[in-house]
Amino acid sequence: MARLLLLNDNSDQENWGAQAIPFAIVRILNEHIQGLSVKSFSNSWLRRQFRRLHAIPALNVTYEVHRRGRSLPSVAEHALAWLSTPEEFFPRVADDFEFFGDLWESGRAGPMGKEFLEAVNDADVVVHNGENSVYRNTVDGCRALFLLWLSKARLRRPTCAINQTTVLASVPRPVMPGMARLVYPLLDVVTVREPYSLRDLHALGVQNTQLVPDAVFYLDETPDASKALGAWRQRVGLGEGPYFCLSGSALPMSEPCPGWDGAVAELITQLKRILPQAVLMAKDPPARFLERVARATGSIYFGPEHSFQELWPLLRGARLLVSGYFHHILVASLVGCPFIPLSANNHKMDGLLEYLNWHTRRPYDATAVRYCMESILAEALQLLDRREELSQHLLQRSSELKAETVGIATLISKLIA
Repeated sequence: MARLLLLNDNSDQENWGAQAIPFAIVRILNEHIQGLSVKSFSNSWLRRQFRRLHAIPALNVTYEVHRRGRSLPSVAEHALAWLSTPEEFFPRVADDFEFFGDLWESGRAGPMGKEFLEAVNDADVVVHNGENSVYRNTVDGCRALFLLWLSKARLRRPTCAINQTTVLASVPRPVMPGMARLVYPLLDVVTVREPYSLRDLHALGVQNTQLVPDAVFYLDETPDASKALGAWRQRVGLGEGPYFCLSGSALPMSEPCPGWDGAVAELITQLKRILPQAVLMAKDPPARFLERVARATGSIYFGPEHSFQELWPLLRGARLLVSGYFHHILVASLVGCPFIPLSANNHKMDGLLEYLNWHTRRPYDATAVRYCMESILAEALQLLDRREELSQHLLQRSSELKAETVGIATLISKLIA
């Protein structure tokens, strides 16, 4: 049985797309590589932090900082913080990779080092899921780049970076680009999920890069999700009449405040003159202000208690979607739901629009919807007028991209044959 180690299983994140990706990657691999065993390290594992008690140096005590949910009373936490200093087992810059590589190989990298070395030594191939991590010097992204380097340069394992959007060629405070220039050329497989990132890595000088669509293109609607959504629709009173969906963006948007319902509420009110029912979707905590918008506009709220699988039947029934979330638009394309794109926190939305051969290549500014509202409303009317044509285009193009996602398994299988 071949054994694969997956880094950055981000199903522990509060985001429907992040939860869908590892599920999709494992499904692709299991359905196209016979007898594969997958072990994963979560996104939370990549972000673990430790401190060392300096008040009693002879004890040599290292303890983990727990950020989600307190394991100690706050007074004890503050006391420990005062008596300790942060302990870092990962390099901050590319120049430190060799030094920290020695630290990890010699067993001096704390609990994470022991876990990782055991897992890599037991694996036939190491794969990093790059979703939401290879930009802005993210902690999990920088650490993953080091672990990929360690796996390939020191531990001599076949190593891959897949399913990523990268923003590296032109960024403020460029720390991660130096790591990428060091690591990516060493790897056996490097794939990006949309064409903007392909150009981004080429501009950085990384040429061993291939374009393979996001793994979520591989998924489809499930009977259980359809049944669950049907029960929800009956419970909330979403009838058979036409409705649209809106899910906001990872960027800040105009929220309700005393005396002002916000520009998003204004946009929904205008859109409801075209389509009378609105469903506002929110999984990520920053987007949950849409629950208040739903109350202010008489709309239906589709909140974080729902699973990512329920996006398929929800969007299949919608006349259109307004969203700045990459995977919401991706799922909309899979079910033939035309969409109006809003800007995201990097170029992934632009890349997805190009990959889908969509007629609109520039997203509307999620932070200024009031100032592009007239254009958004005109776009909504155009989508409805051309809905059948645009729906068929999305179904055809997403089917083509779905077939291409199998390339992940094809590339990895060559490394473990």
